[in-house]
Amino acid sequence: MEEFCTNVFQCMGSQFDSEIGYCGTPAITGTLCAGTFQGVPVGQVCSTVVQCDYVDGRCSCAADGMDAAADAAFAWSCTKTPAGCPAERPLLGMNCAPLGKTCDYGACFVEDTTFASPLALTCSGGIWVRAACGG
Repeated sequence: MEEFCTNVFQCMGSQFDSEIGYCGTPAITGTLCAGTFQGVPVGQVCSTVVQCDYVDGRCSCAADGMDAAADAAFAWSCTKTPAGCPAERPLLGMNCAPLGKTCDYGACFVEDTTFASPLALTCSGGIWVRAACGG
């Protein structure tokens, strides 16, 4: 994946507000991530909140569930890039096909997304737009 991240901005009231985040690439995460998607020890306990991006998908070491208690154990979980979706997350507004295709890049299935900028996208009107989880 690219060694940079795309920032996402939303208009909140009368100003744009940035969603703070980072890509989980080796240049940023160092040795906290496994070398490959297949090498991530899914379900095993981990100790450092981190997100790891791979061509095959996105993995995180995080508490189980976004509303988990602060003292909850951290564990590895992953979400695979859905079939037919670009390996790298497209930019919002880029051309797409087929219409109606939804691609989740960690927004709906990686447990703790507060430290990154994951998105779910849907191909609507020929361009990628932000999608709600479950849709």
